[in-house]
Amino acid sequence: MIRKHLPLHSSARRSTLGQPPLLLSSAGRCIRRCACVRFERCCSASNLGPRLDLAFDSPSSSTLPCVFILQDMTEQQVHREYLALHDRVDDTNTDLETIQCGTMEQRAEWEARRACWRYGRYPRPGTAKSTKDALRAAHGQTLLCQDPECRALVDLQSARRIARAAGRRRFEAGDGCGSKSCSAKHWKARFRSQQLKMASALRDGKRVLVLWPESTEGRISLRIVPAALAAAAVETVALV
Repeated sequence: MIRKHLPLHSSARRSTLGQPPLLLSSAGRCIRRCACVRFERCCSASNLGPRLDLAFDSPSSSTLPCVFILQDMTEQQVHREYLALHDRVDDTNTDLETIQCGTMEQRAEWEARRACWRYGRYPRPGTAKSTKDALRAAHGQTLLCQDPECRALVDLQSARRIARAAGRRRFEAGDGCGSKSCSAKHWKARFRSQQLKMASALRDGKRVLVLWPESTEGRISLRIVPAALAAAAVETVALV
């Protein structure tokens, strides 16, 4: 994920003359071409707290890197909370909404309809309104990439298709993700466009952020991520 630098004050430009340019890694970390003691002192964990207001109010060569580090820390915190929910699914104190793929009675009815389909008695397969609504909802289920260095939004159906094509019954980090670190066919412009599109759909309620299922099987129950955490994930995508 690449971020644009904030404009520097004129005094900051004068103070940075002769120093190596500031670079950003794909994970948002600040890097210099050579060692810089002032940079390390600014970005140390002990100085992040007192310099939080300075990083935004008075940009300078020593405080500017903190802006990007704080953004990266926010993304990491959201990703950690998202992954931690997978271990607390069965906890009684964790109340998560569930997406059910029909009850046992409904599934039996669906199988009976498919087994004795007749023209005119039921809608043609795939044309019923309930089927279209279910397919639309399934293609709106969204995940966060399991790779801690990526943390991009991932479409569940894309991840399932990649895992099945590899002959796996379980998901692995990078499945369905189009980021540079996860995909060999990364296309920067298309990836950014898809991320912003999914983030907008999550914000509008057209998509829903869910936890990773335990297997690649279809028609299984899914757990919905709390709205506050989903909103935080959307905000981190806006910082890409």
